[in-house]
Amino acid sequence: MGMAGAVVQLFISLLVPIGLVWYGRKKGWLSWKALGVGAAVFLVFSQVLEKALHIAVLEPGRPALKGTDSVWLFVLYAALAAGVFEEIGRYVGFRWLLKQHRGYGDGLSFGLGHGGTEAVLLGVVGAVNVIVLASLIQSGSFDKTIAPSLPPRQAELIKEQVLHTPFAMYVLGGLERLFALAVHVALSLLVL
Repeated sequence: MGMAGAVVQLFISLLVPIGLVWYGRKKGWLSWKALGVGAAVFLVFSQVLEKALHIAVLEPGRPALKGTDSVWLFVLYAALAAGVFEEIGRYVGFRWLLKQHRGYGDGLSFGLGHGGTEAVLLGVVGAVNVIVLASLIQSGSFDKTIAPSLPPRQAELIKEQVLHTPFAMYVLGGLERLFALAVHVALSLLVL
């Protein structure tokens, strides 16, 4: 059942952004430049710069700040890091890269590029990983190829999660990507 849920998550996370691009193009508000800048801003500010800060500030291999085990400080840091990097990225995108693109459609397109790229990276890539792992586990290849390179407890935990995560959790993961996409569009319009 997990593999079917992962397929649903994949389709939600992939087809909704593609469908919105198609819809925006059909309705005439889509700006390819703003869409591309939104995607590039997400990749540079969230996946490169923010991750570089994480390497400097977070403990390797566990969710904690270096020098403290405070869950509250970790959560505060994670929320602020995501917000600051993504909002500064939006500002940079509109201020310097989209000087002549300040219309409502440009804001929608920027947010769609930003949120759509995130949906594909998190929703689609995550679903593909689950589908591949489930296929390997069901065929018996997981125990021969991947499990020997992992600590035994970690290999069992991966198998347990892949095989026993309920269908609804994957669907909720896909729906969460839709809500995140809507927030990215709204925040892009706000910064614009």
